[in-house]
Amino acid sequence: AAAKGAKKPALLTLMSAAGAHKRHSMADAWERASGPMVDLSPSQRDGVSAEDEDRILLYSSFFLESCGHLVGASKVSIATALLYLRRFYERQSLLRHDHFLVAETCLFLAVKVEEGVQLFRDIILKCRRLRRQDAETQSCQSTK
Repeated sequence: AAAKGAKKPALLTLMSAAGAHKRHSMADAWERASGPMVDLSPSQRDGVSAEDEDRILLYSSFFLESCGHLVGASKVSIATALLYLRRFYERQSLLRHDHFLVAETCLFLAVKVEEGVQLFRDIILKCRRLRRQDAETQSCQSTK
């Protein structure tokens, strides 16, 4: 058993949210809590500025979309994955979860929900290759 107060890994958090349809409809599982809206996101409460949060989420969205095209996912699967990513970070902090790993997980779940034929191994390998290429490109640009 996990220690009380231990952080749940991103994959388990997403999978438990995606599996919530067994107890409730997906719409119910993803709805925001009723009551007054909180001005600060979980990331902002952890000290991330709104500008940095927007930049990281935008970058993660572009990464997710590029990975989706690489693995041959449908547009519906990519859109579903983007929705999962946005909704995940409405409730979780960017500081607590690797945004690349969360994006890959969202893509995997969306492909499976939309009955795609892409294999988990292909999604992970192609996303990791894209991530590595992007890191090399950024390091080359920073040395110029």
